[in-house]
Amino acid sequence: SVTLVDSVVRGPAIIGAGTRIEHGFVGPYTAIASGCTLSHVEIENSIVWEGSTLIDVPLRISDSLIGRGVTIRRRPEMKPKAHRFLVGDGADALLAAETVDYDILILDIGMPGHDGFEVCRRVRRRPGRSPAVLFLTARDAIEDRVRGLDLGAEDYLVKPFAFAELLARVRALLRRGAGGPAILAAGDLALDPAARTVVRNGANIHLTSKEFALLEYLLRNAGRVVTRAMLAEHVWNFELEAESNFIEVLVYSLRKKVDAPFARPLIATIRGVGYRLDAPLS
Repeated sequence: SVTLVDSVVRGPAIIGAGTRIEHGFVGPYTAIASGCTLSHVEIENSIVWEGSTLIDVPLRISDSLIGRGVTIRRRPEMKPKAHRFLVGDGADALLAAETVDYDILILDIGMPGHDGFEVCRRVRRRPGRSPAVLFLTARDAIEDRVRGLDLGAEDYLVKPFAFAELLARVRALLRRGAGGPAILAAGDLALDPAARTVVRNGANIHLTSKEFALLEYLLRNAGRVVTRAMLAEHVWNFELEAESNFIEVLVYSLRKKVDAPFARPLIATIRGVGYRLDAPLS
């Protein structure tokens, strides 16, 4: 085993199993393997796997994921700032959600016992406040994404993923607050991911599933340019052939419904690059 004293470990990095760190800083984007012991170490934007021990560690827990089975020891005057929330199956996930008032649940669909869909459905059926839900899964089919969002999840991220993107999405959900699916809005346009509804200036707009997915991605990136390749990869998860006009046809169809009937167009073409939804995100 390795012992580090008064050390700074800046990520992205992996701290090997059995490492002991006394006094220092770890993060961001660092994975701390099982069996590590960290004493008086500040941890930011990182993952601590099960079996590790944290002693008097001032966690920035809004940005760090603490695994099931991690031992947290503090002096009596130190108040706990976090609960363990990584579990191994759907039954434990439901038990945790019913026991602790969490801000966010990160669910894999393929959990043993109750799958992620069932956990999300049961959590959303409970009365009162409920946590935000993010699906983190290898299942990339459009029907799975649609089902997860229809069940009430706020976000859906497909593996493999960038750790920095996962943390950014978690921070965004925490900023919104829990309690139900967020409404994506830009100017007088509003999209409800859970209810699958779109309204502009009080008028309901009926979209196909592909048009809805396209508009949702543009809204989630309002004010930023998204390329054709980004739309193909993130909305439909395929590589776009150079000669394909698939995206252009869908954008044209979406504009006829979202922009044409209204005085101010929202979807702008950035020549040679892609598209941008111009209205600021509400």
